[in-house]
Amino acid sequence: MFRLTIVYPSVAEAHFDFDYYAKSHMPMVTFLIGKSALRIEVAKGLLGYGGSPAPYAAVGHIYLKDLDGLQAAFQNHGSRIQADVLKYTNIAPVVNIEEMLP
Repeated sequence: MFRLTIVYPSVAEAHFDFDYYAKSHMPMVTFLIGKSALRIEVAKGLLGYGGSPAPYAAVGHIYLKDLDGLQAAFQNHGSRIQADVLKYTNIAPVVNIEEMLP
């Protein structure tokens, strides 16, 4: 199993529409990925270690059974996905693709 992780660093003067991200953006990306996508998770950053400010405003995960759908979605719909980011935040996302270990 694989996981696409998207983190949005906490930055000054940032805005983030969690409702749009969770109910529109992530489901759209999952739809574009297709059958490879298994589930999504969305989290809002609250605190960092020891009560420090959260290092990330938001974190999204898409769990995948393989990378084929993800690669096709990025290749065929990457500009659409990137344009949609502007609808919910002004934070540049950091993307990481991971293989889940047993």
